[in-house]
Amino acid sequence: MTAGNDMQGTPPPKKVRVGRLDTLAGVRAELGRVYRESRRGEMHPNIGTKLAFILQALQKSIELEVIEQRLKALEERAGK
Repeated sequence: MTAGNDMQGTPPPKKVRVGRLDTLAGVRAELGRVYRESRRGEMHPNIGTKLAFILQALQKSIELEVIEQRLKALEERAGK
């Protein structure tokens, strides 16, 4: 068994550089990376599924934030 690795025969996970996930474009790019790695067999499908679910939650929260900002701007223009 190697130091820092408690599973026999399993190599340590490779370091993956993740881009910024605070924009829809960044989340979309990361979703694409997860998809490609899963399709190529570089990532276990269970991990890919979990990451995609988390990324979709991030995507939804960004979308809702944009909608909230736009609604607030419209309400301010309407004088509310």
